[in-house]
Amino acid sequence: MDREVFNRITKAGEEIIEKYNQELIEVEIGNNRNGVIVKLCVGSKSGVDVQTLANITRDFNKMAELKGESFLPFDFQLEVSSPGLDRPLKNWKDFYRNEGREVRITILNEDNTTKTDEYTIVSASNDEVLLKNSKEELKLNFDTLKKAKLVIKF
Repeated sequence: MDREVFNRITKAGEEIIEKYNQELIEVEIGNNRNGVIVKLCVGSKSGVDVQTLANITRDFNKMAELKGESFLPFDFQLEVSSPGLDRPLKNWKDFYRNEGREVRITILNEDNTTKTDEYTIVSASNDEVLLKNSKEELKLNFDTLKKAKLVIKF
């Protein structure tokens, strides 16, 4: 996919999504048997409801129709969704949106071994992510982060 097209989709998505007090988490562009599919992953610390996802979908499709081929030079299907509970946490914003929740992380130790444990996300900012469990408090270094997923309890 052309980088310029990806950047146009991202910029337009961010502008529309911000109107609904959400943030653009991820953009994916791919193909399926029906053609090009554009996926926008949307979320916020307070969550996202189905009506907001529908409004974002409507606004993005309307904007794409008005701008025509100068915006997207191909037909596409749009999918707007929330990140879901099984999506890996990849950056500090993912941790910020999930403050107070439990996460299972795997980190790389200095001796190239890995350590996996469960923590509660205490706080997260672009400077640091603070995690805590009954054994320790950990300031997360993203250079050593191998994997992080929310712990789902029923």
